[in-house]
Amino acid sequence: MMDPDHLQILQRYSSCDVADALLDLGVPEGGFLPGLVMWSPRQQDGHTRIAGPVWTVEYVRVGKEKQAATDQQPLTPAGHYVDSAPSGSIIFVSCPEDTLSACWGGLVTKRAKRLGVIGTVVDGRMRDLDEARHLDYPVFARQVAVARPTDDLKVHKVNQPVIFHDGHGARTIQPGDVIVADLNGTVLLPAQLLRATIQRLKKLSDVEEVKMRLLDQGISLTEASANASTQVA
Repeated sequence: MMDPDHLQILQRYSSCDVADALLDLGVPEGGFLPGLVMWSPRQQDGHTRIAGPVWTVEYVRVGKEKQAATDQQPLTPAGHYVDSAPSGSIIFVSCPEDTLSACWGGLVTKRAKRLGVIGTVVDGRMRDLDEARHLDYPVFARQVAVARPTDDLKVHKVNQPVIFHDGHGARTIQPGDVIVADLNGTVLLPAQLLRATIQRLKKLSDVEEVKMRLLDQGISLTEASANASTQVA
């Protein structure tokens, strides 16, 4: 489980801050998960920020043309998956790319909130936006929808690696990886880089603070950048 001290530190930083640190550590695009934006409690507005370990859910489309996706024995808990979601986690829901119906809605929102889940990120569509907002529950998704999951959509595995497709390639999201998300977007922080990322965040934050102070004094950005680098060891 994620160190509570690390979580408390991460919550101080924006998704942009974390992405900058990950870029410095060699993570492509700073871990950015394009297309996953905040819909609740407000649409890309306000001070909501979530940071925590990922707990994954994968939907697949069953049927003859998709049978290959379900040849493997399903890895799901008994009962509804949301009842197994751990407190303090962020649920990441993976949906087939062509899905027009919602893979997250009001009932799972209410249960997740009750269980102490931090928020949900949906690689797909969500619905019942008014209910999520009423509960002040953070949901990030590609888009909204009105229909529940169609009968050919089934949960295939829970708390197992899932694939995120961003149009430029595929990335594996592992349970226990860390999500940081706010009005700017969603960032995936690999679990093995958590400590190094926090160390880098502290350094970048110090440099940024010096730059801002110098800019407030009317110094040019060129000078502020040069001076900040020398002032922060």
